[in-house]
Amino acid sequence: MSESFGLLLSYPGQVIKRYLAREKFTRIFAISILLIIILFVSISIYATTVGGLNFISRDIELRDSLYFYIIQLFYLLVFILSYANSILVIASSFGRKSHQWIMATPSFSLMAFLNLFQLLISSLWIFLAVIIPVLIGIAQFMEVGTLALFLSFILTTSLIIIGSTVGVLSYMLSFYILKYFSNLLGRNIVSQSLVIILLLISSVLMVALFWRIAIPQDFVKFFDGNYILQIQTMKEQLIYLPTFGIAQVLHDILFCSNIFGTSYTLIFTTLTIALLGLSYVLLKKNYLLIWQLLQEGSYITTQNNAKIAVHRSYNFPYTNAVHTIIDKELLLIWRDKKNVLWFMIVIGLWLAQTAVSWRVTSNANNYGEGYIFPNFIFALILAIGLYFISALTLRFVFPTFSAERKVSWILGVAPISPWNIAVGKLLIYTALFLFIGTPILIANFVILGFAFFPALLYWIVFSLSIILIVLLAIFLSIKYPNRFSSDPETLSTTLPGLAFTTLALGGSIIIANIMYLVLSNVDLAVLLVLLITVLNLLLTSLTYRASEKFEYAGEIIA
Repeated sequence: MSESFGLLLSYPGQVIKRYLAREKFTRIFAISILLIIILFVSISIYATTVGGLNFISRDIELRDSLYFYIIQLFYLLVFILSYANSILVIASSFGRKSHQWIMATPSFSLMAFLNLFQLLISSLWIFLAVIIPVLIGIAQFMEVGTLALFLSFILTTSLIIIGSTVGVLSYMLSFYILKYFSNLLGRNIVSQSLVIILLLISSVLMVALFWRIAIPQDFVKFFDGNYILQIQTMKEQLIYLPTFGIAQVLHDILFCSNIFGTSYTLIFTTLTIALLGLSYVLLKKNYLLIWQLLQEGSYITTQNNAKIAVHRSYNFPYTNAVHTIIDKELLLIWRDKKNVLWFMIVIGLWLAQTAVSWRVTSNANNYGEGYIFPNFIFALILAIGLYFISALTLRFVFPTFSAERKVSWILGVAPISPWNIAVGKLLIYTALFLFIGTPILIANFVILGFAFFPALLYWIVFSLSIILIVLLAIFLSIKYPNRFSSDPETLSTTLPGLAFTTLALGGSIIIANIMYLVLSNVDLAVLLVLLITVLNLLLTSLTYRASEKFEYAGEIIA
């Protein structure tokens, strides 16, 4: 067992060594670009945090209660994201084919440790890139000491681990609920899809409950009266949140210089270690059973069973090559349950942002008739929409030609050109993202009371920007396909993936800033539409040329 642990601990180093074995300079450069992007994001978040605190501090009557409320919402969001990420990681681990050989060895119980380690590392990425700049910004603004900042790091790390372990335990609970009903029905109904569906239903109910608690119908009541009354009202409402206690400790450490912060941090750290240990013990004990049932189907053979298993295939009605590619892409999206779950999480976050806009507007109208939101809010809504579109594009569109590597020989001899494949992918993903994004964007503008003509301009720019982002992903995918992996998480860290992330997010920020200026100078909208149209035509031309040179043979390292 000790040798197995030694091999397991050396595995990350071996992966890095193997990763740098080919195109060492290119990959080191890609890692450097990734670190630069993380640094840029961290600096932006730090500046936004300090700027937001400066803005809040101008209101002497509300600033202290706003600090408390924001910390509560911040920790609740961190918990939800950690919980969702852990479910994605633990669900994908049971379907990962590369680790199945470990299950055939006497050391299969190591998979419990491996999965917990992987999901904690993936969750802590959020901590490194997003949460540290926020905590540093708060600490510097409030001028607290190094000890308080260190304790805030420990508390936040504990919260991330708690959210991750709760996700693992929820996954196991869903599995055993299905196993219980399997025993009642006399047949196996345990499957990855049903576990995910059960978790999705429970997660929606959980988020709806948190929503009613954290952002009630009339949340302006939180800020009635003096500071003591405001805090008391919030505590009476927010005490039912799972993150209330640990968020209050963080608030007291950073904003109140609580001398008992060290003791409370030690208590929460001890509880975190105990919960993590419990998760490990339960997962190690039940991992083999969970893995076995999730690999099996529901078909039961008997001696007298004359039923013949028939392989299901999909016969697409042929009209033209592009239409066939569209049908294939829709089928691939639906088949990958992990991508479907990821897609629903992203859309859920976008809808949650829309719900926040609705709740804020509702309270603003109740307490002040004719309230007009500042112009930067509308530009921010556009930037958020383009951010979610970029995230979906990176996940679904960018890996698209790399994902064809396993069937490249079929496509290479098929009577269909790479250009037709690219056009089919462009049409399906542009239509899909417009179909989803347009109602959400318009709903935000209607809720916030945006005028018709500016909203129309924003929608036109939004639609052209979707085409631009999808075209950029297709061009980079066909120009620099990856023959070694089709995993979106791996491809997003390659040099073309980092280039797409940088260009898409940077372009979205520039477009949103220009549209902010459009509200005072409409002529800029015409120039921006022309610029995006020209860029779309240029990318279309580059994609066509790249498709003409695209080959399904050989290995292209990216």
